[in-house]
Amino acid sequence: MKKLVLAATVGVSLSMLAAGPATAAGLDDSTAASESSNTAQTSASVDPQDEGLGNGSLTLKYTQMTPIEVTYGAGIEYTIDQLEEGDVVTTDLNDDEVKVDEYGSFHGSVALDSKPAFDSTVDFTVTVKRSGKTIAELPASVKIVEGDRGAQEPGTLLLGEESLTADDIADKGMNMSMIECSAGDWAVFEVFRQQDDASERVARYAQAVEGEDGNFAAVTYMPFEKKESLPGDYTVKAQCGDHKSEETFTVDD
Repeated sequence: MKKLVLAATVGVSLSMLAAGPATAAGLDDSTAASESSNTAQTSASVDPQDEGLGNGSLTLKYTQMTPIEVTYGAGIEYTIDQLEEGDVVTTDLNDDEVKVDEYGSFHGSVALDSKPAFDSTVDFTVTVKRSGKTIAELPASVKIVEGDRGAQEPGTLLLGEESLTADDIADKGMNMSMIECSAGDWAVFEVFRQQDDASERVARYAQAVEGEDGNFAAVTYMPFEKKESLPGDYTVKAQCGDHKSEETFTVDD
């Protein structure tokens, strides 16, 4: 009923959560270069089997798409961090399997063979197996919307939601993607939470630009704080190459 087109590209890029608060500041080239180096060193020491692949391991390029977008071309594109050579990735949309070639971030895509209705949701689960054993079942969903997305400006930052509850962000995180970047660039994401009259940096990630067209980077912000401390206003700042973008979201009780 549905067709699956899985495009697998594996890179050496992975995301890193920064430790400790910092004052809000802009991103620059030196920050991105430093972050790229730090991320590569940190992710190389992580063993997915020991750490486990939680829901935050899978990030969507777009969380909202049109019926045409999910049925033509690459369709729904997603990234899974920290897989190993020999891992096998499948979705519950069919039985196709893709074998991971090397350690790093895995990029897959799935295209439907029929257009879903407006205001519906495409739900699917991506399964990762290692040595024949299932190590992760990662749920994902894409909202189907009307209209035409049109051309995006270079370095556009997209967030999964404008507002969500503390339970939602604690369980699913916040999807963040930087699109229309140049292949070979690193995208740096910083998340700030408003604290009275100041902003506290609560996370920083770096991810290499990838995708079927080599033009996006995507990560998921998963907070580690207790749920009761999560409500508030947040700002996400992102940069890839010379392009910078900023968006906000709110976490409610």
